[in-house]
Amino acid sequence: MTSRAHEKVYSIRRDPKTKVVRAFVQTRGESYHLPLRLDLYNHSPTGFEYGYGGSGPAQLALAILADCVTDQIALALHQRFKAKVIATRDREKSFIIRDKEIMRFILDHMKPLDDEQTTGSQNDGKSSDGK
Repeated sequence: MTSRAHEKVYSIRRDPKTKVVRAFVQTRGESYHLPLRLDLYNHSPTGFEYGYGGSGPAQLALAILADCVTDQIALALHQRFKAKVIATRDREKSFIIRDKEIMRFILDHMKPLDDEQTTGSQNDGKSSDGK
């Protein structure tokens, strides 16, 4: 059995008193707060949320993907990740997401994204010719 020495685990929980959503990343025996990543896109300057399809869940999806992979992939896929993973969570329960689950999601959704970009490029070429 192999062990993943650098596995990341994203732990999302709501403070029972303040109801504020906190996100932590655990890796290599260390833990840190997940930054909002408002520098990439400002969906929700007031913080993270989950359990519905709004701006707080979009910010959480963006931050998780940016931490796990790249900013570019995060920007491309965070709305899908929000819809499929973050918005579907029970608002009353804490949850975790492992990096391997995130990578599986990315692999499943990058091909459709590539197809959309190719189709868009082809359409752009046709429209610029006026045809």
